[in-house]
Amino acid sequence: MIRFQEDWTPEYLFEQLHAFEAPDPRFGHFLERLASSAALPDEQAQRRFVDLVNKHLQPVGASLRLEGEEDGYPLFQLVQLGQGTGRRPRKLIFATLGKPDIRFTSALDNDIEIAERSDQVLVYDRPVSKNGLL
Repeated sequence: MIRFQEDWTPEYLFEQLHAFEAPDPRFGHFLERLASSAALPDEQAQRRFVDLVNKHLQPVGASLRLEGEEDGYPLFQLVQLGQGTGRRPRKLIFATLGKPDIRFTSALDNDIEIAERSDQVLVYDRPVSKNGLL
């Protein structure tokens, strides 16, 4: 439907895919794959698709959110609205001999700063993928 511009309505497509009978997680993974670079290898097309889908997801309390990057393209994941920011932890602090002075700069976004001993800790601040850290 996306690549060939066929005249299917979204409802007809979902009926053909049995999306209305699919369990929520399965339908969520379907939307995430449609927003991925595998289906849309163009960042602007990905973002247009996400904007369009989010208009329909927001009334039911969900949204496709940017959660990182994969192969240089944005990675979107389905999250429920109203449950925090829906983001994964952004920083891991480890390999310290003493306790660093950590301060929250934004409690809602879980943004932190290391006020003291920042030169004595290792900070991992890259996005954590769905598979976690390996």
